[in-house]
Amino acid sequence: MRMREGWEPPYPLVKADFGQVENICVAICGVQSRDGSGRLLDRTLFDEEIGPIQVERAKYVDAEGYLNEFWIAYWFDQSLFDAWQKRSAVCRWFAEDSRVDETSGYWMETFSMSLGDFETIFGTSNPAGVSCAAARMTENDRTHGYWGSMRDRIPNSASDPFTSPLGNKLRRVEDRDTFGKRWRITPPSNLCYIRSGQDYSHCGPEQRQTYLDQIAPVLKEGMDFLRDNGEETSCCSLRFAEVVGPGDTGTEQTFGLGYFLSIGNLEDWWD
Repeated sequence: MRMREGWEPPYPLVKADFGQVENICVAICGVQSRDGSGRLLDRTLFDEEIGPIQVERAKYVDAEGYLNEFWIAYWFDQSLFDAWQKRSAVCRWFAEDSRVDETSGYWMETFSMSLGDFETIFGTSNPAGVSCAAARMTENDRTHGYWGSMRDRIPNSASDPFTSPLGNKLRRVEDRDTFGKRWRITPPSNLCYIRSGQDYSHCGPEQRQTYLDQIAPVLKEGMDFLRDNGEETSCCSLRFAEVVGPGDTGTEQTFGLGYFLSIGNLEDWWD
């Protein structure tokens, strides 16, 4: 699908411009604990020459009632990211035997994507996530406000349908005992990753109350439905998280961090 000629969007949006970047690489590193006593790895472990260009912190409570705290780290250099996965302080920390012996659970998710397989857009000029490291922000992007605009913002969608090798339906696996064990999961190709954020920190008192009373509860209900109904939605994972500010301070920023079996499954949900 391509944007129809003469289309004018209902309101202007801002798009991140990453310049000559070829790949965006991501590592999500977290701790999970029932009583909130889990020890999140120290932020300084990321401070290496092969370390990321951008790091953010967030937290959420999962479907089982465990508090999860995590870092999301970003790279623009694939070779540095590859080196980081082999010999970084963070990876050595995860590999220590004591991680398995502790009562908390630890998890890491890593992946890379071509910039041609990626898109990001904002309602304001305040970037979030990896876009905080973008070369610049460009205003008045027109590829939004119509069905299929998400694909139109992804350059490679012109020649790639991004279908999943597993088909169009997520299959449930049996529950597994994961305590005291290490598990490694290799995802299929064309898995769709989304970080969809909300920032109400610039709202006036009336707007803030409207958001908290009327919009946020519906948003949370939708996020929980995706999290709990993977077989119906083909959503592999959904975390509705709150951004954590400097010094462990709270913020008025949230985001849904999700994986869908394919972009088509995400489109079906939005439709």
